[in-house]
Formats: sequence, C-alpha cells, structure tokens
Amino acid sequence: MTERPDHRPAEAAAGAGSGRRPPPQTAGPAPPRVVAFGGGTGMAALLQGLKAYTDQITAVVTVTDNGGSSGRLRNDFDIAAPGDIRNCLIALADVDPVIAEAFQYRF
Repeated sequence: MTERPDHRPAEAAAGAGSGRRPPPQTAGPAPPRVVAFGGGTGMAALLQGLKAYTDQITAVVTVTDNGGSSGRLRNDFDIAAPGDIRNCLIALADVDPVIAEAFQYRF
C-alpha cells in the first residue's frame, strides 16, 4: 500500500471495497470542474464558451421563463418552461449543426 499525503492508504482514499474505481491518473492537471447557475440567453452563451476550457460542466438552469413560446407553454400546459433548458442542452451538446437546428425548431 502506498501512503498518501492525507495519511490514508491509497485504497482507502479511493473508496476501496465500495466498488468504485479511483479516477485515472493523467499526465497534466485535471480540467476545472464548473457549476453554472442561471437562465436566459446569457446562460447558453456562457456554457458554450466554457466548453473551450473544460468538459466538466454542470448547469443548473432556471425554468421560470414567462416570455414568448415558453411562457405560453408554461401557462397553457402547467409545465416548466422548456426554452432555456433547450438552449443550454444545445450549447453543451457536441452534435452536428443540422441536429442542433432541428432541436431548436419551433412548431
């Protein structure tokens, strides 16, 4: 067993016996982990920009949009407004632009 700086054996630090594997060792520093809170057009733009720096992104998106099509869907069907979530999903997705455009299509 190898000793770690926190004085726990490597197996204990990695959760030995829990069925989880320790994260793989990489040559360089790990990419930053980012959590973004928000909504609206700015959130999708922020997420798209963050993709250039890390793939470790978690987005907490508000669904209180009450304008445009999302507002009508929210009021008529008593559902969470899908517009901001849809935009954030597209911003984070690595898909062909044709797929992204189809996902953004409004009926």
